[in-house]
Formats: sequence, C-alpha cells, structure tokens
Amino acid sequence: MAVTLSAAVAPRLPGRADQFDGCLLTRAGFAAPSGVMSCHDRGRQTRPEPVCAACPDRAPGAQVLRPRTAPWLRPWSVKVQTIVPRLDTLQIPTLPSRQIGRTAMITTALTEMFGLQHPIVLGPMGGVSGGRLAAAVSNAGGLGLVGGGYGDPAWLNAELACVRDSTSAPWGVGLITWSCEPEILALALRYRPHAVLLSFGDPRLYAAAIHQAGCKLICQVQDLEGAALAREAGADLIVAQGTEAGGHGGLLATMPLVPTVVDAVAPIPVIAAGGIADGRGLAAALMLGAQGALIGTRFCATPEALGHDEGKQRIVAAQAGQTGRTRVFDIVRGYHWPTPYTGRALQNRFTRQWHGHEDALAGQLANEKAAYAAAAQAADFDTALVWAGEAAGLIHSVEPATNLVAQISAQAQAQLDKAGQWLRRGSA
Repeated sequence: MAVTLSAAVAPRLPGRADQFDGCLLTRAGFAAPSGVMSCHDRGRQTRPEPVCAACPDRAPGAQVLRPRTAPWLRPWSVKVQTIVPRLDTLQIPTLPSRQIGRTAMITTALTEMFGLQHPIVLGPMGGVSGGRLAAAVSNAGGLGLVGGGYGDPAWLNAELACVRDSTSAPWGVGLITWSCEPEILALALRYRPHAVLLSFGDPRLYAAAIHQAGCKLICQVQDLEGAALAREAGADLIVAQGTEAGGHGGLLATMPLVPTVVDAVAPIPVIAAGGIADGRGLAAALMLGAQGALIGTRFCATPEALGHDEGKQRIVAAQAGQTGRTRVFDIVRGYHWPTPYTGRALQNRFTRQWHGHEDALAGQLANEKAAYAAAAQAADFDTALVWAGEAAGLIHSVEPATNLVAQISAQAQAQLDKAGQWLRRGSA
C-alpha cells in the first residue's frame, strides 16, 4: 500500500512523511492489541487479519487496532491513496464537519458535556463578562458565562438578552450564591441558559431549580469543604479556583487544589481556575487532572469586555506581583463578603493607603465612600479598583475574545504534543 499524507498531517507522524509501508493506523498513533499483528505485518497483505477498525475488508469479530493517543487529543484526519479503489479516501476517525482539516483538537469531559470545540470557559466576572463577551467566547467554541454579579435585574435582563440573541452555541450565567435571591435565579432561568455557575456559598438551596430547568449546574469551589457541598448538591461540573484568580476567591493555590479536588469528587469532572491566561496554563490544568480551564483576567483585556479602556490598559501594563488580595474595595463599596473570601485586584494608591488598616477605613467610610464613587465615575484607577489575577503579567495586549480562544487552545495542543517528546521510549 502506498500512503500519501497531506502536508498538515505528515509532520506529526513518525517515519517518512511522503510514503511508507505498513498499517497507516499504527503509524498514526494506533496500537495493535498485545500479540496481534497489524495490517501488512503478515507479508504485507492487502486483506489482513486482524485489521484496522476502518478497514472495509475486516471480517466479523476480528480484532481491531485501538487508539493510543493522549486522551485529550482527537486523532487527525488522514487521506489515503491506495491501489484498492474503494479505499481512495479514508478518514480516521470521522470528525464533525467543522473540524475536518484540523490536525487535532482537545476533547475532554467538558467539551463533550456542552459540545464545545475548546475546553475553555469564560469566568463570569461581574461588571466585565456581559452578553457580548459571553457570546464571543461561545461563538469561538468555548463556553461563555455572563457574570451576574450582585443580581441587578435590569442589568441581567439586558445582558442575558444580548447573549441569547447573539449565539446559538451553549452559554451560561454565573451568580454569587450568598447574594443570590430566588427571584434572581428565576429571572436568569427564563432566558434558558445551558448552565448556571454558583460560587461563594452553599449551592444546595438552588440546585434542584437549576436541574429542573434543564440546566447543567456548575459549582466553583475554593477548598475541600466547598467541593463536598458541590458534590452533595449534584453538581455536573466543579471549578477548582485557586487563590491566584482575580476577583473574589480563597486561600489555596491552584496547583495543589486542582488535583486534590479531582480526587475528592471523582467521577464528577473538574476544571481549573486561577493563574491561567494562555495555552501553557490550560495544558498544565489538563495534566493536573482537570478537564479544562475557566479563564477570567485574560478576557478582561478584550474589546468585548465591559469596563473602561484605561482599566484594560492597566492590566496589560501590570507586572507579575502587582496584584494582591484585600477587603478594602468591598468595605468602601459597602459589600459584606463572608469570611474567608477576599478580592484580588491591581495594587494602587488606595490599597497602599488602606490595606491592613481596614478598621480605620470603616471609621471614615462616609467620606471615603463618596470619594471612591467619584473616582470610579472618573475612571481614576489610582483609587478605583481593577480586578485582576496573578496571570496579569502574562497579558501584553488587548485582543478579541475569538482570537484568544483559538490561540489558547492551539498553544495548549502544542504543549501537549511537546510533552510526548519528553518520554524516552524503551526498546521492544
């Protein structure tokens, strides 16, 4: 059999890229069962037994070759030219029409749950993740989530209508559990989201209503206690959020938290959040046992994100280590967040003045609250807050969300491909 590989595929396969003898599937990353010879191993037969699963000459009951590729990567499409007319074109395996021609795509429990092209979820950031941004991420093949914030009905109606009318792909909404009232959840469910994310509180109160509406329940947790509550609530997907994340969060770092939660809630799929801004972070999350990543700060620096352009430029200009967890912005804005949640934001003159002096700030709240409101109105970010995670140092430009989804996924695929080079293969 003479096999000709397309240029997009040939560099990924071992051996000669233009032509080789032997089983195409074996060379393309499929392994024969132990003790079983693959196509052409027996005298280079054209009608082997056993054969590849895609071979039309396979006899009923014959053993077939099984994939040995990394579980996240779908095998690529391969064209075969052969002397057998009915094998003029062979594609392995059959991919959705929108994926034909791609070399590989990352497939996880997350992508399968929602039919996504990429294992990327938009963080539902209040005041940032509006309908336009959520729709852009969903249209790009990820899962866009509108940030419901503290549940302003007028704002939610406008942004949920926007995402509903802007995409036919799956999307969802995120709500702050301790702040959410039943009528706010009911409002969100009327727009028929595919998923509702609950974070910062006990999700059991609202789990039944979410499932009864036909939505997937996503629970974001910051520790094992939260993971146990999410499991008891019947979460379909759990987000393990590390302290590196921007906005509100807990104390545990992403690297140890993710595998700990994965082990604790199995078989419920887990995705990682906190400190992830590019494909390297997504690939690392997969290696920790996560099924994808929820990404927030990177999508703050997009044209589709709500918020002032100056705030976006502050994120672009930020260096690693210029964010911090604090309560001062919640105090001055009058939000009473429960312990142990604090908010990670870019450090500025306001944090340098008041962080560590929260009681003094509370004592001067009347004057400081008015001054802060004026600064926020004027986009004076030396006083007003810019929520941002520790991954801000990896962000160097404001880019469209559609481009980011594709870039992050492609970079993750490249990292996973590269990982295979580190494995030393033993002799047979």
